[in-house]
Amino acid sequence: SGLRINMSLMDIPINVFVLDKEFLKDTNSMYTTDTILRYVAGVSAGDQDIGSLTMRSNNTQYSLRDGFRVANSTPGIFTERVEIMEGSVGVIYGVSSPSGVVNTVTKRAQPGADLYEFSGWVDNNYGYSGSADINVGTIADGKLAVRLMGEYRRGGFLPFFGGGVAGVAVRGEVAWHG
Repeated sequence: SGLRINMSLMDIPINVFVLDKEFLKDTNSMYTTDTILRYVAGVSAGDQDIGSLTMRSNNTQYSLRDGFRVANSTPGIFTERVEIMEGSVGVIYGVSSPSGVVNTVTKRAQPGADLYEFSGWVDNNYGYSGSADINVGTIADGKLAVRLMGEYRRGGFLPFFGGGVAGVAVRGEVAWHG
């Protein structure tokens, strides 16, 4: 989706790095888009509240979710893949950053498939998280799908020093394939 046309990744005339869902699971990077970016050379994330990025030594506050500009990071439970496009390709999206752009592609409801995924973690700094991703795609002979994703996260590092911030993210989607 880097150029908004259906084209093979090998035929795209720009530098594109794609971190797919298998990579994200293998590296346990399902927290937020900002933590996923630590695996790409030349890209680092700033403050999650404003979605600032540093790409190739240039600061930008433009990141994309499904090709549209957003001002915050995407919860990992919603992420299908992350596309990092280097250079002035951001002009295609209306972003004038000379360094590039990061596009987070979110999960979609999938007709014809039933998927259930549950995960959680606990750390030694009083933090914990639980998430669920449920796709029911066998409704109406596989033509209708409903997907519900949710995550509860409580940040750690010593609650008596201002830590312990909680966050909830929920997203639902319905798709018809007729």
